Amino acid sequence: MTNNETPDSVSVLDETICYHLDAAIKPVELTTQKKEAMRMHILDQINANEKPQLDLFLTIRQDEGNWIKIAPKMDKKLLFVDLEKMTESYLLRLEPGVEVPAHQHQHDEFCLVLEGSVNFEHIQLNAGDYHVAHKGSTHGIATSNSGALLYLQSGLS
Repeated sequence: MTNNETPDSVSVLDETICYHLDAAIKPVELTTQKKEAMRMHILDQINANEKPQLDLFLTIRQDEGNWIKIAPKMDKKLLFVDLEKMTESYLLRLEPGVEVPAHQHQHDEFCLVLEGSVNFEHIQLNAGDYHVAHKGSTHGIATSNSGALLYLQSGLS
């Protein structure tokens, strides 16, 4: 071995011998019991590295969580805060006759109308409508004659 060679760079056997040894190796047929034992070992290793299945889901039932009054005729129910993305998801319940003051958006806001309708000056949204207010946009006064239930996702302030 020279000074520039490492043990990994030096082949003990020449290429022809390696070829013949490789060709002479016969596959071993495993028993069903041995195959199953290997399979279970692999699955155990995979499961040991995964989060518990229950931690991968969050379910909030309709009657769970707290509604918080954030303004007259307007309640908020926080669903989820994602600290990595710095966003929050929540329900906003608007009572009939509500007037939401004009406001500018500090983050993109995603809104899905679940029930009722809401008007943003020249935009009327009904149940099933989706609306995005991009960062920097301004909504004028929002009203709802019928009341509404909205799902919103927005950045944390």
